[in-house]
Amino acid sequence: MWYVVGLVLNLLLFSTLFFSFSFCFRYYPFRDDGLLVWNAMEEYISDIVNLHYTNDSDVMKDFELQNMGEDILKHGHTSPQFTLKMCSTKTAVVDLFTTIIFTVSCQHSAMNFGQYKYLGYPLNAPMSIYRDPTYIKKNEYKTEKDIMEKIMPSQHQIIKQISIAYILAAYGDNEEYLLPESGKYNEEYFTNPKQKKIVDNFLKNLKKADELIEQRNQQDRKVPYLLMQPSKVPCSIAI
Repeated sequence: MWYVVGLVLNLLLFSTLFFSFSFCFRYYPFRDDGLLVWNAMEEYISDIVNLHYTNDSDVMKDFELQNMGEDILKHGHTSPQFTLKMCSTKTAVVDLFTTIIFTVSCQHSAMNFGQYKYLGYPLNAPMSIYRDPTYIKKNEYKTEKDIMEKIMPSQHQIIKQISIAYILAAYGDNEEYLLPESGKYNEEYFTNPKQKKIVDNFLKNLKKADELIEQRNQQDRKVPYLLMQPSKVPCSIAI
């Protein structure tokens, strides 16, 4: 099965792993906002890669990059869709690192910080039930309330679920966001003027995306979607 999955995934662009099936829907904020941020990240990483590698041969000569790929292949992501081909060309490196950065920032934000709105109402997804509702006999209980009282966890456990969902979905006090309020990241890992210019352009593109998303939330949407807004997306996973 993994072999077949790997063949299919090798035919896809990384971006399609997040957005491909969403185009069936006219209204899908995750896709519409996510693509804005994805494109900004892809341009940023592409500029960095082009700055440091003249051609694909340079990529193959970067032993640290190749060692990283081998380490992932041997000890980390062992499923067939990851191969060293992902570290063999400039284009492949851009795709790989765009995917990594998008996953630990935007994808995590979309999955994590919306949990409380759903799990905070335990009837949506109780963390435990005491009887399989599919096996409840039709005439065993008079009302749906009787059924719910039988299968739902106790009040004490429900309070625990609400607390867990709240904690999981809470932002940290010292979060650093993709688009920091100050306009600069707390730590600067790039010191070369050309590198810094690329970072500044990335922040500029994120600001444009942030403003467009804010406009969509205020004018076009009945319910604001904040989980892809760069000013509200932490740079990485922190649990």
